[in-house]
Amino acid sequence: MKVTSKKAAPLYICIPAYHETELEKALMDLASNEGEFEVWVHLNSLESDQEAQLFNASQYEALQGLSKQLHYPLNVIHSVFSDKEGGVGLARKILMDTVVDHCTAINHTDCILACLDGDCRVNENYTQEIIRHFSKNKDTPACSINFEHPVAPSENIEPPIAAYESHLRLYRQHLRFMGHPYAFHTVGSSMACRLTAYVKQGGMNTKKAGEDFYFLNKLMHLGGFSECFETTVYPSARISTRVPFGTGRAMEEVKQGKVLDTYHSAIFDVLKNWVDSTLFGGKLKYQEELNHLDALFGWKKDWEVIQQNTACEDQRVKRFFQKFDLFHTMKFIHALRDYKYPNQNLDEAFQKLCIKMSINYKKGWYYRLSCLRDLDKSS
Repeated sequence: MKVTSKKAAPLYICIPAYHETELEKALMDLASNEGEFEVWVHLNSLESDQEAQLFNASQYEALQGLSKQLHYPLNVIHSVFSDKEGGVGLARKILMDTVVDHCTAINHTDCILACLDGDCRVNENYTQEIIRHFSKNKDTPACSINFEHPVAPSENIEPPIAAYESHLRLYRQHLRFMGHPYAFHTVGSSMACRLTAYVKQGGMNTKKAGEDFYFLNKLMHLGGFSECFETTVYPSARISTRVPFGTGRAMEEVKQGKVLDTYHSAIFDVLKNWVDSTLFGGKLKYQEELNHLDALFGWKKDWEVIQQNTACEDQRVKRFFQKFDLFHTMKFIHALRDYKYPNQNLDEAFQKLCIKMSINYKKGWYYRLSCLRDLDKSS
């Protein structure tokens, strides 16, 4: 490992890179940012991937030369993982834990850890706005940063990445519709947290995929989770077969002929009624579906325990959503999908959302995506 700075910085940007050909471009994007920050890169590969190992070794040497041209400290670590244990979760964890150890060694824990991927592009205000966001929001432990996949409105046929982003945003807006306080994006390349919050919640997990979802879900339990819309991350739309789900896998499935769809809008009608009837005494409308969820997950017993151990409504609501967080809500969504409500066409789901939120519906993939992006920013 090469550590080029022992000074304290307010922001540490953590980039895992697996045979990443676009990494230098991302680093040069960061060079256009002003202010104090450090960048830490984790070059990682699997034992079975000799090509990636050779590429990373060459890239490590190239980064030593590039670091002399940058105004910020660039620190690089290098790992080769066993095929059984390796993955993006382990790569992120080792990288972020290393940064925590470094900051602790110099007695500097009042700082921010931002996660970025090596194939992303960022705005010139990326670092400044992240620092400003945490400075302005003193109580926030972590935030999701605005992201937009690069697409051209002139394309007649919807690009697969636009369809996938629409799915993510429809899911988020439907969570918001059902009243879930954890209705935030969980994209690994556009998230940041305080170092203290990272340590408090046990750090990053080692999952091969979905590590960002599980990590941010834990941080949301702390309360005060926020969103930074003052800057934007532009993730890649690249195909990947190394993970079981996520952007890269979705793009690979499209290549194989799959049509991207989304969760059925009716699922969130059920879940909204579940929240309203359970927490606030609303009329129960979906007895069959909720009995099915109870048979699978025993949520009624969990609710009884919450009621017995809380003294007031505010505490009950808080405990309810801590129990039925994003992870458990996703399990409910998948159960309802498999039981009664199969996935839905993106346009149909968007039209239903527009009705629920009293906004104008218009056909067209770019209008849908733009509208969903605007909805996210207004929430």
